[in-house]
Amino acid sequence: MIIHNFKILCIMAINYSLVKLASKFGDKAGVPKFYARAQMNESISLKKFAKLIAMQTTVSYADVTAVLISLQENMVIELQRGNQIDFG
Repeated sequence: MIIHNFKILCIMAINYSLVKLASKFGDKAGVPKFYARAQMNESISLKKFAKLIAMQTTVSYADVTAVLISLQENMVIELQRGNQIDFG
């Protein structure tokens, strides 16, 4: 974390790999371009994620778990309906 002009800047390294993809349309069809693709470091379980949130807030582990499970179920429903979910 760096404090610069009274602003806090969080610097995070993002692991990525380069992927070569060729365009299928337009004037440059077949011409390859390189794109960055984010790489996952590790997977976190719902249980561990709920514990982290509960430790950082005044909300109990059980309540956090209930909200995350409901969020997961409702996200699937809304995405299947073709809706976008805006986390603000």
